[in-house]
Amino acid sequence: MPKRILTYERVRQTVAQLHKEGLQPTSQRIIDRIGGGSFATLTAMRREYPEMFGRKTNPDNMTHKIDLLKLNIERLEALMQLRTMERDRERERRERAENRVKELEAGL
Repeated sequence: MPKRILTYERVRQTVAQLHKEGLQPTSQRIIDRIGGGSFATLTAMRREYPEMFGRKTNPDNMTHKIDLLKLNIERLEALMQLRTMERDRERERRERAENRVKELEAGL
């Protein structure tokens, strides 16, 4: 019988290390880290031991992610404000043009 590459202990340690690094323990990452194994075996382990694959958070990584989210929110707010200003300018331009057309039509 061939030697089993994906043992419970090896997978558990690899998943814990990936969590510690702030990475999702995807099947591909686990197999790459261990250096082999089959997706079918890993899928069976996921079904049998779902608690082993539960998401653990690295507080430092979470703080970094929160900071990035805040920065992205600020950027989105600035873009929304810019878009509102552009829309207002376009509306004013259109109103001026419509008023000018009315003035010209009234002069005919």
